Amino acid sequence: MKLNVALAVFFVGWPGHSLEHNTASTELMDLLGNLSTYRAEFEQVTRDFGGDLIETQVGRVVFSRIAGLRWQIDEPFSQVMVAKRGGLYILDLDLEQLTVANLSDLPDSAFALLLMDASVESIARFNVQYLKSADKGLDVGYVLQPTGEESVFQELRVYFLEGVMIRIEVVDHFDQQTDVLFRNPKANQVVELSEFEIVVPEGTDVIGDVTDRDPAG
Repeated sequence: MKLNVALAVFFVGWPGHSLEHNTASTELMDLLGNLSTYRAEFEQVTRDFGGDLIETQVGRVVFSRIAGLRWQIDEPFSQVMVAKRGGLYILDLDLEQLTVANLSDLPDSAFALLLMDASVESIARFNVQYLKSADKGLDVGYVLQPTGEESVFQELRVYFLEGVMIRIEVVDHFDQQTDVLFRNPKANQVVELSEFEIVVPEGTDVIGDVTDRDPAG
């Protein structure tokens, strides 16, 4: 996952924005707030501005509001990303490298932060509107535009079916689009805490500040 899959929303009642925007923000925050746990398999496809395929990835995602977020890529390479307790751990098994960072310091982590706390503060990082989709199979969709200039994407679209997140589309500043389709999504079921542990092989290089951070804890 380029952590731009990971999003948020604008402050309810913020001056200068329409009623539709305020309602969309509130509804999206409620949808995510009702999501205590989530797991799914995913296929992630990235295309350039002309629509040509750049990369396809497959893997799985697991989320727990009290424990964290795990994004695991299985193909075409092996990479595990875990966000918890304000820290982000990225284990690249092919490179034998573990990168540790503060989640809040990353410009593209806003959706991950919103997903993890679904707060007004997190949603205030975005302008949110309803997505008018031609696909009648989608129950509801929202388009999110970051308000800060530091974001690495210009627009994110998130879709729900019967209250469950089923798809995310991200457009970056080069007009490349990444589509993430979630398969067999399961919401509000028991998630084991072991999902948010990372087994670091011996000899792995560590990059970043690991003070007071335990990737296995």
